[in-house]
Amino acid sequence: GFQRPADGGNRSEKIISLMAPYRDRFVVTFFGTFGFYHTPEILVRCAERLRDTGIHFVIAGDGEAMPEIKARAARLANVTLTGWLNQEEIATLLACSHAGVCPTPRPADFFPNKAFVYLSAGLPIISAFRGDLARFIAEHEIGFNYPPDDDAALTECIRKLHRSPDLRKRMSEKALQVYDTQLDAGKIYADYTRHIECVADGKGAKR
Repeated sequence: GFQRPADGGNRSEKIISLMAPYRDRFVVTFFGTFGFYHTPEILVRCAERLRDTGIHFVIAGDGEAMPEIKARAARLANVTLTGWLNQEEIATLLACSHAGVCPTPRPADFFPNKAFVYLSAGLPIISAFRGDLARFIAEHEIGFNYPPDDDAALTECIRKLHRSPDLRKRMSEKALQVYDTQLDAGKIYADYTRHIECVADGKGAKR
């Protein structure tokens, strides 16, 4: 679970000045380690499709795919690469964002931690993950699911949110509501502890 930073907490001046030129843009954000399941390379392909639309992409983090992403993004005015950010910087970035993406290039069935962080900031989630996260997004209407590595589908999800401020506002409000009522860290840890206890005494163990 992710503990939301306290309201009125510190804001990163570095991120505020970095994002100032994009104040009037629709900002789509990814943060995290670029790994086997989490490479954000697809966002650069979407950015190529969405040049001159008022949609801006921010990719925060680093990993093996960075040289390739950097080379492709260098030609694009609508992509910002930030490198690693600390928690305060991430919180500030998300406060300047309109949607959070959970991309994966291959079928994967888990609930990435960044989803909690996006929801805590009231961001609709656009995700390629299957299983619990896909069901959660559909059930609570807090974003969109798209097939792994399908940049046309991801582009269309981003366009939908960009074109419909009312839809985005509704999804954003639901994201905050779901986070506060179901996903705050205290609740998650309590549930997780109960699950561990069940497994330990054999009730939840599957052999």
